[in-house]
Order: sequence, then structure tokens, then C-alpha cells
Amino acid sequence: MSTLDNSRKAAKRWLRALRAGDRDAIERLRRAYPGAPANPVLRDVQHALARERGHASWAALKASLAEGVVTRPRCCRRCCDAAGTGDVGTAGHDPPSTARRS
Repeated sequence: MSTLDNSRKAAKRWLRALRAGDRDAIERLRRAYPGAPANPVLRDVQHALARERGHASWAALKASLAEGVVTRPRCCRRCCDAAGTGDVGTAGHDPPSTARRS
């Protein structure tokens, strides 16, 4: 379960990685927040983190956490929704192989 404190720390770690030039962190920011500035500050990273977790803004994420609502990344929500309907194709992932490995 995510807490506001954990989310704040995660945003700060992500910002440090961005400032260090980490390619994965940069790509992650572009995916989550395509309009992010070239030199993001903490509020930009917080916004991206909130969007990754299915919220429109950092304020919405904070409100959700205050209410005790558990959020999941988009990919997890697709899988959970697909599991609920039995339609694995809607998850956006290939179904796991049923073949046994030797």
C-alpha cells in the first residue's frame, strides 16, 4: 500500500535520477508526462508520479491516499480488469504459457 510519505520519497528519488541523467528515469518521465519541461523540478515529477498511479494530479493522488484508496499502475488495473471479466486479451499482455518447462 502506498503512503504519501512513500510517494514523496519516490518522487525525490526519481528527480535525483533525472538530474543524474539516468536514461530510464528520463524515458519514464516522458511516458508519464509527455509535456514535462526539459529541466523538471519536484512538482513536475510529482505530477508524473500521480499520472502513473492513475490520478490527474499530485493533489488528486494526495487526496486518494488520505482517503485510504489503494491505487495501482495502469498495467495492473488492465490485468485486474481482465481477470475479472475472464478476457485476458483486454489486459494488453500475452497470456502466460501453459506449457510446463523441463
